[in-house]
Amino acid sequence: MSTRREFLAHASAAAAGAALAHALPLSAQNGKTSPAWRLLDSFVNRRLQELNAPGLTLVLANRQGTVRVGTYGLADVTARRPVRPNDLFQIGSISKSFAANCALQLRDEGKVDLQRPVREYLPWLEIDSAVPITLHHLLSHTSGLPDDVPLFPKSPFPRLWSGYVPGSHYSYCNTGYELIGMVLEAVEKQSWSEVVRRRVLGPLGMSSTQPVITDAIRPQTAVGYAPYYQDRPFPPQRRLTRAPWVEFDRASGSISSTPADMGRYLTMLLNHGQGPHGRLISEESFRLQTTGVQQAPSWGEGAMYGYGFAVDTKDNRTLIRHTGGMVAFSSALHADLTGGVGAFASVNANLTNYRPNDVVHYALDLMRAQAAGTELPPVPPPDLPHVVNNAAEYVGTYNGSGAAAGSFTVRAAGTSLMLSRAETVRKLIRIDGDRFATDEDGLRYPVQFRRDGGKVVEAFVGPDWFTHERYSGPRQFDYPREWDNYAGHYHNDDPWWGSIRIFLHKGQLWLENSDPLVPLDKGVFRVGMEEWSPERAAFDAFASGRPLRFNFSGVDFNRIETL
Repeated sequence: MSTRREFLAHASAAAAGAALAHALPLSAQNGKTSPAWRLLDSFVNRRLQELNAPGLTLVLANRQGTVRVGTYGLADVTARRPVRPNDLFQIGSISKSFAANCALQLRDEGKVDLQRPVREYLPWLEIDSAVPITLHHLLSHTSGLPDDVPLFPKSPFPRLWSGYVPGSHYSYCNTGYELIGMVLEAVEKQSWSEVVRRRVLGPLGMSSTQPVITDAIRPQTAVGYAPYYQDRPFPPQRRLTRAPWVEFDRASGSISSTPADMGRYLTMLLNHGQGPHGRLISEESFRLQTTGVQQAPSWGEGAMYGYGFAVDTKDNRTLIRHTGGMVAFSSALHADLTGGVGAFASVNANLTNYRPNDVVHYALDLMRAQAAGTELPPVPPPDLPHVVNNAAEYVGTYNGSGAAAGSFTVRAAGTSLMLSRAETVRKLIRIDGDRFATDEDGLRYPVQFRRDGGKVVEAFVGPDWFTHERYSGPRQFDYPREWDNYAGHYHNDDPWWGSIRIFLHKGQLWLENSDPLVPLDKGVFRVGMEEWSPERAAFDAFASGRPLRFNFSGVDFNRIETL
């Protein structure tokens, strides 16, 4: 899944490189290949080409152990070096389930109480919250803390805060798992890396896995790639470049692993916490980890979140899963606890909205069919972002609200959408939902269509607002006129963050035309539609009425001239 930080920024392209050509994937290196694996290889090879992704590593497991390790594509595009089974891939937020396992081990040993306030373990921690935040809240993403808020936020936020009563909502929070890692360190009197090695990696024989990302492991890690351009949409097939190397040591996402080691981890999960030499966590603790605490809509319809895993329960089947997105890696893990099969895959590129869920999902379907002796499911059809099955919904002329905006026309060409603007015709490529890019890099901003009563009535392209003839809403809006100066482009040099653009549309400030900024007290804004959203924003460092700095949930971004 994408966190707010991943949505706001692509990785830095400071180390500019040549465009990646389609990497020709290698077959999985497992000797004789069964019909199921031939289908899987065919699917993975095609997906790498569709995505213009460099390489992928894959493992399949069942309750008896690893079933298959597969490597595809290139670990280093420049050197044309293929992915090898011993290459490390950063697994990102899948690390959270390791941290949860360690916390549950301490619960089993009576060293922590998940219902006790976290400040009892970290007395230096200051949080403004209606009720105390517990380890249970942190583990289940129900604390109300903003997603990536620093432990010591920048002004105007003097300390951490909870945006809602802890336990009342689900909102994904990396900072919460950073705090879990710190609780582990405080209780065990060891570093996070030492705790997870001793409690998970060692007992499972995950000898190649590295608990933190440092320069020391760089030679063993596949080269990671990221979008070449930071300032425009990134649909499939766009240009990539070598990403910057970023060290990371927090429990929210610091683990790098190999497919064979991740197979050992999956086998433990499929055996409900039982490792090769004994249980890692009790049956009760495993049940706690894999039982949904709160509805988690961002993981899909009906999904809930437990401790370090999203949980789906349907068709008498329980599936636990998680994804991971790093500056230069995208990963997915699924474990079917009922069917006893699991899969993990990782791509050595940050492809913005993509995680290899489709690969592991198809792998599980093949494994279930094999186990049942039923017909193997066919390779899924191509995922072609230029195919827009509901193309007719967007057709029409859209007129700009100002002379500078002009107008554009959208027409359907079969299942494709064509946008004509200023004598230029581009094919629209769906990014997600009603948001599109074009088939060339010429359009800096995505085209964000919006609906009223289910019908598309308007569109936003960066700072410009366009209306379809179906639009019947107001065209004049009252708002504080100083907001005219708030719109702009703000940048943070950290590759985790990159750029934020603030637009003013219809009397409302918007973050990236995605989330509204709703004014609260004392110049602070709530970010997001939900009244309980914990994310906050503020503008400061004013010069001649223009803010030179934007603060997003405690992180500063400096204004830069180009919008």
